[in-house]
Amino acid sequence: MDRLSVIGLEGIVKIPGALRTRRHIAAHFLANRPRLYIGVDAPDFNLSVEERLRSAGVATVHYVSPTVWAWRGYRIHRIQRAVDRMLTLFPFEAEYYREHHVPVTFVGHPLADEIPSTYDVDEVRRRLGLPTDRTIVALLPGSRLGELRRHAALFVQTAQWLHARHPRLHFVVPFVNAITQALFDEARVRAGACNLSMTQLSGQSRE
Repeated sequence: MDRLSVIGLEGIVKIPGALRTRRHIAAHFLANRPRLYIGVDAPDFNLSVEERLRSAGVATVHYVSPTVWAWRGYRIHRIQRAVDRMLTLFPFEAEYYREHHVPVTFVGHPLADEIPSTYDVDEVRRRLGLPTDRTIVALLPGSRLGELRRHAALFVQTAQWLHARHPRLHFVVPFVNAITQALFDEARVRAGACNLSMTQLSGQSRE
């Protein structure tokens, strides 16, 4: 997952490894044919595998629609070749695929069932160790290292700017792992923001 989670030009050095992995997966499932292959997200990776397997007679499903309805719309032609059925998170996506004659099922977004529609704010704050008498601002810098390297400093500087104008703000920052937290902490040190009113969490971005 870490090898595939890249953005833009930073992915160039990882392309050879990703291509090898993709070839290995396709070869494995062509030699050991499953009744069904379900590619989860990562369309630039999975659609190629799905296309090869489908052309060899393996049924394919893709879960989490690429944003083909928003940009790079030409990908719909590859999707038509690669998948027997698309599973979408949002109902408008299903309509898009129906219009383009791709078998589709709207399955809903998993967070819709995992995040409660109502909750006790004070109880959640106590559970997360957040002050109950401050205005809370969540900073969500992302999970990709390339993202953190590019914009951690901007997040910290923005927090400083806000706090200077609204001293009763308290920031909360969830991190996906220790590496992303370390990158963010380095940005805090460089900006002289170590005393900024902030709680850092391991995971718990949904909360």
